[in-house]
Amino acid sequence: IILWLGDNIYHQMWDKDLKSHLKGSEYITKALSNSEYGKFGRVYPILGNHEITPVSQFDFNGKNKNISQWIVDMHADMWKHWLTNDSYVSLKKHGRYTQMHPGTNLRIVSLNGFVYDVENSYLWKNTTDPTNELKWLEDVFEMSENNGEKVFIVGHIPPNHISTIKEWGYRYTVLIDKYSHIIQGQFFGHTHEDNFIIMKSKLDQKTIVGAAYVMPSLTTYGAINPSYRVFYADREAFSLIDYTQYRLYVEKANKNNTPPVWEVAYNFSAFYGVPDLTPQSFAIVEKNIRQDQHLWQRMVDMFYAEGPRTKGAKEQPNGKIFFYCDFTSGSFYELDE
Repeated sequence: IILWLGDNIYHQMWDKDLKSHLKGSEYITKALSNSEYGKFGRVYPILGNHEITPVSQFDFNGKNKNISQWIVDMHADMWKHWLTNDSYVSLKKHGRYTQMHPGTNLRIVSLNGFVYDVENSYLWKNTTDPTNELKWLEDVFEMSENNGEKVFIVGHIPPNHISTIKEWGYRYTVLIDKYSHIIQGQFFGHTHEDNFIIMKSKLDQKTIVGAAYVMPSLTTYGAINPSYRVFYADREAFSLIDYTQYRLYVEKANKNNTPPVWEVAYNFSAFYGVPDLTPQSFAIVEKNIRQDQHLWQRMVDMFYAEGPRTKGAKEQPNGKIFFYCDFTSGSFYELDE
């Protein structure tokens, strides 16, 4: 399974036209389609906020709806060979989709991030979920629960990020809490940073119900080292067991004048000293973040993909508080509080 989390074009946000917007997506789609995983596995792509032009500006019902719809249509057509017919239709109509991973009881749920992107000015008319995505999401979870399915959620903007409308993010985490027994993984991008979000029960903040994973980027944008992450999961239950983070160390490659090499940056279980990715393990991780100064320092290194921004972050007077809250607040509503 390849989860493709969006933002496929360079980030000079106003230096683009509609056709150039598609070039990044077309290139990556072709590369993945011709790869071993693309031919014999399954790729689940989503739209990032940079797939639209101007960035994040998705018009649901106004005079610019046709421009937004054209970009969605072009991506849906590009990705049609990976989608079921129902998913293809849903992506074109709503910018989201859900489908079963072939031959398993695993359901993939792909979110439309434009409905909760605080930078989308078209949401000023209606900030309360204009396409009823949360209601759709709850209905999908209910169906999966009744059918004995397990769920992977694929999104672009993490629920606790400043780019997420606070109320939407909080309502999302309420659903995660309610259906945590079937949700085996939540996967997000957008930030270009390497972290995770510990999700807690709304009834008892001491009870951890799961985690969302925020993946760093394959680009150097934001002064980071290009990165990708490989998860390991149980083949039957699809519960996540562990993950390995890979990096391409740009400065090292340039210094040695050698071809770039992907290297293991860390393995989650070894880095945090836990056996797996269960809520019980994340309870240990949360405790260690608070108490272990050396671990916190190493987490900051990893957060910025071991790039040059780590030094300044460590020197911030309230840096440890910020990072602890960022790792343990499920929504931006809670993080802001």
